[in-house]
Amino acid sequence: MIQIHLNDFPPIIIASTYVAPTNPGGYPVEDIDSILKSGPNVILAGDLNAFHSSWNFGRSNRNGFSLNKFLKSQRGLKVVAPPPDLLDLILLATARGMSLIMAFLNLFLLTVM
Repeated sequence: MIQIHLNDFPPIIIASTYVAPTNPGGYPVEDIDSILKSGPNVILAGDLNAFHSSWNFGRSNRNGFSLNKFLKSQRGLKVVAPPPDLLDLILLATARGMSLIMAFLNLFLLTVM
């Protein structure tokens, strides 16, 4: 986890995580929640090996069901679904709201809400 300070703006926290495909429990949503609440502007990026049909995947897995349930329970969260060739997931929490943003290769789509 790193923290970026820019002039008079609140700091931006960037964290990354990984869940092995062999981990049946996935990344604990409690940990995701804690990371997203660690500051007013948080970006959580990583390979969560979570698939869900509502994110333009043809299939879902246990990690995807768990993450989707958590994301739906979050107030102000918006899911921006990418094309099916998604490689990475970024969770972005800002002072203006939270967004689930999908990223491709090293090109990250960030939206201001």
